[in-house]
Amino acid sequence: MQNTAPEDLPTLQFYFESIGKPRAIKNTDLEQPDLTSPHAQALYYFARIYLERYEGVPISDLPDMVAFGNKHQLQWVIAEAKLNKAIEYIETDDVWQGELLLHDVINISREIGYKALQGRAYRWLGNAEIRRAQIKTGMRYYRTAFDLLDDSHFEIQVAMTLNNIASVYMDTSDWVRAENYINQAISTYLDKANNFDNSLFLGILYANKSVVGFAKEKYSESEYYFEQAVKLSMETGSDSLKHTSLANLSQLLNAMGKHDESLELAQQCLELPTSSPKSGAKASCYEAFSETYMSKKQFELAIVHANKALEQMSLTLTPESQERIGMLLVLVKANQALGRYEKAFYQLSKLRSLEKEYASHVNGEEMLDIKFELEAKLAQKELKLLEAQNDLQASKLQAQRYREIFYFLSLIGIASLGIRYVSRIKRVNRELAEQNVIDPLTQVHNRRYLPHWLRNMANTAPESMFSLAVIDIDYFKQFNDTYGHDKGDQMLKHVSSVIKRSVRSKDLLARWGGEEFVLVFEAKNIDECSKTLERLRKAVENEKLSINSLTLSATISIGAIKTMNVTMLNTNWDDCFMAADQALYEAKQAGRNQYKINSG
Repeated sequence: MQNTAPEDLPTLQFYFESIGKPRAIKNTDLEQPDLTSPHAQALYYFARIYLERYEGVPISDLPDMVAFGNKHQLQWVIAEAKLNKAIEYIETDDVWQGELLLHDVINISREIGYKALQGRAYRWLGNAEIRRAQIKTGMRYYRTAFDLLDDSHFEIQVAMTLNNIASVYMDTSDWVRAENYINQAISTYLDKANNFDNSLFLGILYANKSVVGFAKEKYSESEYYFEQAVKLSMETGSDSLKHTSLANLSQLLNAMGKHDESLELAQQCLELPTSSPKSGAKASCYEAFSETYMSKKQFELAIVHANKALEQMSLTLTPESQERIGMLLVLVKANQALGRYEKAFYQLSKLRSLEKEYASHVNGEEMLDIKFELEAKLAQKELKLLEAQNDLQASKLQAQRYREIFYFLSLIGIASLGIRYVSRIKRVNRELAEQNVIDPLTQVHNRRYLPHWLRNMANTAPESMFSLAVIDIDYFKQFNDTYGHDKGDQMLKHVSSVIKRSVRSKDLLARWGGEEFVLVFEAKNIDECSKTLERLRKAVENEKLSINSLTLSATISIGAIKTMNVTMLNTNWDDCFMAADQALYEAKQAGRNQYKINSG
């Protein structure tokens, strides 16, 4: 970490060990030392966060780390705190909110030159995109993360990134590449120079190694690594992680067709001690039981354990919607198989209700694309098959879920399926139109509106020529620190208003996140593109913001791509955005208050 004073180096070492060697930290190391430096205090607090995550070591009296960073004007603290919050969002499937924060983290860490943190943020952006089945974008983020982390010698994060890449290839059944990357990840982790001791992460690596070995018919190797994964999962200090790890390994065995072994591991999960019988910790164990019994077509037992899983989930403070949906789906399918159609319908209604709740739990921002995009595209006859190698298992399961529900409905004699399907599609289209697509602060469109706008333009004016620009307000973090967040919000509204007035009604301005905006504007050629960008730059530079007795100003940096027809822009959006974002980075590196056009 940059600019660490000599007296803070022991705390920095404690910080790194909390991630790479959490089991090596002794209880005597946990007491907060007499730290006078805010930098060292922040390192200590983050280390305790990671110890709680990996080893279950409780922490109390943790300050709000974003507020702590703002108070002491430590940008790296603000960024790392936002990264941890983003991880929480993503792990609870609030991907939209997580991605917004990650873009903030990348902007801050890029400005202060903190490559390791920037790399970690890109890795989690990759995770977020993979969860949304955006394979190509996710892999680009992983590779960017790898370059940044490798350059900063943050080896355990390098290993984690290699494992993420391996997991994508596993999901697409590209076992040769999967084996290559998982071997690199294990080699990096086990390098004696690193001396890592994170049992949870090594257990994940060995579990993936076992899956790859099984797929490549290396059964002895697969069994060895699986046994190691089980052993390591039991060595983590966190009770909740022990339960989750054993349950996941049980489900892995089920997926490999080893049903009896899966049930044995689920039983081990069930027999683990817990701090409280009402903690809900056993939910994942019962999930594993239920899904394995479904695979064995022992439907009565599947129902019993699915109900027990749901009962345990009700004990947790924040029951996971996806897990509850999975168990309700088991109940629907098991009752269907047993001919209990009334019960199956009852569970189906609960499933639909929960899916609707799940779809709206992020305030209508991103879940539309996750939950309804497939059906909307089917309705509009726009669905294109993804490349076979780029289908994540999660996407397949989502599509399979709808097929199973419609198949189930047909089995029990619903004659008006076609009419109901049309009605469902109309409802989807209505929800598309009714979703909130306006950013509440700036009153310009938000990023969720972009794909729908692009599709509409591609349908109505496919040959129209457009360019894409990514716009960032220069030194906005410093502006906030100097004048406060209220004036920062007023400056965001001011800049967006100036840009909006400076473009044509046919163009689209959207707030991407934080102080970053995206503009898709009509331009016939690169000269017209340049003139538009320079006009925007000058407009923002010259128009001042008056707040009481203060006269404030701002400048912007812009990255853009050369013009292309809107159909190509819609089809190649991910590539185009990455190219514009790279041009923005070059504009910032060149001194800001300027634009750069990526002509590649």
